[in-house]
Amino acid sequence: MKSRLSVVFLCLSCGVVSAAMADWSGLYIGPQLSYTWSNTQWQLAQPSTSSDSAYSGVATYPNGWTLGPHAGWKYQWGAWVLGLEGSYTSGSWSDDVSSENASDDRYKTKVSQMATITPIIGFADENWLFYVKGGYASGKVDVDVNTADQDTTFSDSDWQKGWTAGVGFQYQISGKNALGIEYNFSRLNSASFDGVDVEPINMNTLSLVYTRYLW
Repeated sequence: MKSRLSVVFLCLSCGVVSAAMADWSGLYIGPQLSYTWSNTQWQLAQPSTSSDSAYSGVATYPNGWTLGPHAGWKYQWGAWVLGLEGSYTSGSWSDDVSSENASDDRYKTKVSQMATITPIIGFADENWLFYVKGGYASGKVDVDVNTADQDTTFSDSDWQKGWTAGVGFQYQISGKNALGIEYNFSRLNSASFDGVDVEPINMNTLSLVYTRYLW
């Protein structure tokens, strides 16, 4: 009798352990809440007076909160996990600065939307997943200029291409739900607008990520 109970107990124990072990394979979706801080430099393309050359290096530091979905697919092979993920965020990280030489001159840089497509490679340790990712990024860059000395005011926007790379970890709290933290560095290419060249935008993003596995 005792031997039978021991076998039953061992089987149940194995079942509990198996249920606790995370499986990172499958299709998934979820939201991420992010905070981004960044920097870029403006160069006036055609200054009209010699004094305008002082405005040719205006630095802006866009920052702010964003929210958006991500979706992807992962496959686990032993402890290794491979996948492909896409993400989209919207909100506004922006900065509005005045010229050091003319306080009435205003320069505003804003990134209102961001999209990425990234391969992922990770290492799983029971319910933990540690991973790196990197790939394509694109962001909608908005600029607003009001230079009193030049009597110039304009607004423009365009999607700029670039790249992104990051690291993160997730913990699977159940068979289909996981929470994690992720850091990404992204760089959008330089852009030319009406009379202004915006140098590459360097962005740092820290995200709280929730993932729901569909199967």
